[in-house]
Amino acid sequence: MTGNSKDSPSKNEDVKIVVKSSLTIPQSGSKSFMDDFRFIFMPFFLVGIEVQDTEDCASVRRSSRVCKKNSIRYFVRCCLANFIFVIFTLKILAKAYNATIGEEIRNQFPILIIGILKVTLYISIYRKRRHILKIMENLNQELKMFPKHNLRKEKYSLIAFFTFTSLFCVVWYVMDFHFGFGRKKNQQYIVGVLLRKPFISCFVEINDFLFDFVGIIVVSSFTVFYMLVCILSRIIFQRIRDNLGLVRVLEDFQKLATFHEHILNILGYFDKNLSFSSFITILLTMIGIFRCGYSVAFIEDNSTLLNAYMLSSMFLYMLFQLLLMISGSITNEDANGTSNVLKKRYNKDFKSPKLEVDFSQNSLTLWRIYILDRSLIIASFGTLLTFGILLATLGK
Repeated sequence: MTGNSKDSPSKNEDVKIVVKSSLTIPQSGSKSFMDDFRFIFMPFFLVGIEVQDTEDCASVRRSSRVCKKNSIRYFVRCCLANFIFVIFTLKILAKAYNATIGEEIRNQFPILIIGILKVTLYISIYRKRRHILKIMENLNQELKMFPKHNLRKEKYSLIAFFTFTSLFCVVWYVMDFHFGFGRKKNQQYIVGVLLRKPFISCFVEINDFLFDFVGIIVVSSFTVFYMLVCILSRIIFQRIRDNLGLVRVLEDFQKLATFHEHILNILGYFDKNLSFSSFITILLTMIGIFRCGYSVAFIEDNSTLLNAYMLSSMFLYMLFQLLLMISGSITNEDANGTSNVLKKRYNKDFKSPKLEVDFSQNSLTLWRIYILDRSLIIASFGTLLTFGILLATLGK
């Protein structure tokens, strides 16, 4: 569908109105909209992912102060990105070596897989950072159709969740610092005699800590961003359903149908570019849940505090998985429900050879493989339970 609608024809004209729309990227920015939710995008910048666009001083006349600020911001972002890629490389190499020659392969191999998934998630979001900005700009343009709607409730709800997640992560990392740096058994896998020297061992431990810190920031920030897109989409769907009851003429119905197609195409664009990232996030959290649950249930020599750390890690992974999957499934239900309501109203009151409406639906998916719905949530936990029982049986 295109966002342009033709004028309603006169009775003497035999013209078929086709409501089509395609995703168009508006040229005007959405600075105020991005500023309202900058708390979501600031953590991305801290790990070298610049979501908010900076204007080119060569193409736009800007003051020297603004250009200097943009240059510094770009330089900092490049340094952070390169620094993080170095951290990722060292971490993956160390874990690959540990998984290859270490004695506790059952413990090191899942950690290696989780590390690879974190790197993959970071790279996928880094490559799609401009698409994140475009999605927010398009949602901003659609929300301008409802000037009376206030996003304060959604904003403060996300701030509260983001604050809770951040505080929980701080507690989690204090425990991770204690158990990760205090366990001497991890040092026996480090390469060579030189790495047993204090300063090199300390460097490896700091690198491990930074890697985990970056990983949790990327996972949590992407989950909150995914929730934001779903919340804004559901707001628009609700407004469409509310306004549908006020429609009395064909032209008004045509505008609502076009508006509905716009938001569906935004969701399709969002899913096309970020469904892989959501798939990696779900896979990463499921492996994390399984590893922590297995450690608590079947490793008998764990201390009580270590089990508490594993349980808190499992809760954190489960929180991210449920929030992402529930947000996506509810949004799909709202999209399908709005399409069905429009279709029923069209067939009842506005069906005409002069008006052709496309009611095709775009659903949020996991890498274009699984459509997010409630049954998938149950199936994911059923899969974890099945593998847990299988490995426990084989272990015995």
